[in-house]
Amino acid sequence: MGSNPGYHAFIEEAFIKPIRSVLIVDDDYPTYSEILDIQSIVLKGEKPPQSTKAWMKGPTKIKKIVEGFRKLPLLVDIHDGRGNDGSEEQLAYHLHQSDLLVLDYQLNGADGDGTRAIEIARQVMANDRFNLVVVHTSAKLEDAFREMLLGLMSPCTEKLSEKESDRSTHLISKAEFDDDNLLVNIRAAFRVEQYFCLRKDAKKAFIAFRKGEQPFSILSDICEAAGWREADLKIIFRWIVKDFEQRSAGKMQPAKVQAQPQWSEDDLWIRSKEGFIAFTNKNDGEVDILQVLFKSLIAWSPKPSRLFLTKLRSQLGEFGVAAEDAALGNDYVLARWYSELLKGDLPARRTLIGTAVARHSEQLLDYVQENVLEFAERLIKADSNGPLAGDELVKQHFKVDLTDKRSSNKADEDHNIFACTKKAHGWHLQTGHIFRAENAFWVCLSPSCDLVPGQRKTGMFKDMSDHMPFLAVRLKPWHKSEVPPDVHSNRYIFLELDGKSHTLCINEPDHPNSSPHWYPLHASNLGRFEDEDKRFTFTKLHIDQGKIAAKEHQAAVVAQLRYEYAINLAQMLGTNFTRVGLDFIGSDRVA
Repeated sequence: MGSNPGYHAFIEEAFIKPIRSVLIVDDDYPTYSEILDIQSIVLKGEKPPQSTKAWMKGPTKIKKIVEGFRKLPLLVDIHDGRGNDGSEEQLAYHLHQSDLLVLDYQLNGADGDGTRAIEIARQVMANDRFNLVVVHTSAKLEDAFREMLLGLMSPCTEKLSEKESDRSTHLISKAEFDDDNLLVNIRAAFRVEQYFCLRKDAKKAFIAFRKGEQPFSILSDICEAAGWREADLKIIFRWIVKDFEQRSAGKMQPAKVQAQPQWSEDDLWIRSKEGFIAFTNKNDGEVDILQVLFKSLIAWSPKPSRLFLTKLRSQLGEFGVAAEDAALGNDYVLARWYSELLKGDLPARRTLIGTAVARHSEQLLDYVQENVLEFAERLIKADSNGPLAGDELVKQHFKVDLTDKRSSNKADEDHNIFACTKKAHGWHLQTGHIFRAENAFWVCLSPSCDLVPGQRKTGMFKDMSDHMPFLAVRLKPWHKSEVPPDVHSNRYIFLELDGKSHTLCINEPDHPNSSPHWYPLHASNLGRFEDEDKRFTFTKLHIDQGKIAAKEHQAAVVAQLRYEYAINLAQMLGTNFTRVGLDFIGSDRVA
């Protein structure tokens, strides 16, 4: 089921309309250098050299494609992909500067195997920006698609253990006594079709294999005839996958790349984090390449949130200079900021730079966000007026069924994590940093101005040498699976760590009015992190044989509260410090 028709116009607005430049990499096209060289030869009265390029024999089709782009109007550049028009470095530069790449699959002639095109696609997908590619070829589309997809994948299977390897060798050797063609038949039954099915969903693929379902029915019959069962069947299946990857190693990405694209064999598109690839055939008459790309994007149906961010990215590109001027503010502000930078030592500079960049970024986004908000409002209105509505529309976009209680609970949990915490940043301890120490989670709630290394040098800070005093609350875990009933009570922190979600409470979860378990701690090296993992050392007082003693603890920051949540918890802690004790008598309370 596709997305609502009203949604399609916004896919075009977000992805197609911002295109300003096109790079065509095709060995049938004329390069500018080639045209000028031929003209120079003609002017000398000499005969142009023979060429195998299609444009020399029939330039009309190629001319229409180029003119079609220029009517929009788009900047068009051409490279023949052969290294004849500039170096490899120049081609790589062009690949990263164009909004759309039109790529011929057979760059080394009509009998080309696509190796060069796949390598170029890898270079494009290695770029950090999101890239749009249309593979334009005379080869059979299904073959070009499969080879390109395989070429953008890296191996997924882990190496068999020594025990598993010995067992698989024994099983295969034994079965070969009864069937000399066993390995040939296995390899014929497990090809790219079966491999792609595995890459879509490994668990589902193995179940289909075990049940003898397509596309594994022939392979399953071979294994059944060999007498392989249960645990042996799992080992053999892993061996078969590994064998395929070893035989295809020359076509696949190196293992260290860890590439895992998404794709559709029905609609012929490939999508990775860094780009999107559509496919079209040169032999299909007058092809509108942008229309092919648009239809493939519709088939992919990017999520609304992706469209919002893509629109934001294009707005920053379109209004970047004006947005920069708006973000800079007046010269008095900039003069004061830069004056402080020049006077400050290195730690102070790092903090000031971080603050300034954050504020300028906020102003930059403020300049363009009105256009993005307007885009989002139009999108939601148009999408909600389509045949799909409510939870069905949500399911279509995100593949999440909110009518299912388990999925709904998961959505609530993940939403809370997203709203509450983010990836930790900074080079020293900050307000809202969540760290792990003493087999527990803690949150730093001292004011930010007290945590900048070297900034406070009077009072207790003067007496602490290179130790940074700070306040932290030891968080209490919420052990129940459901969301706390008083989730809006401002007591809870939600975070994800190592793929596992955690719900933590600033005080005793079962006693809403209890006091937070706060501690005065002292961070070594003025709270600076020791490495990229944001580790640091702090000292905490404890009782040792009836006497107060100090003990050092190792800690690592694992997450960070969003600003408004950090301020809220800091205020709660401050309220706890200033509470007034009342002389009422009641049941025992947790303090």
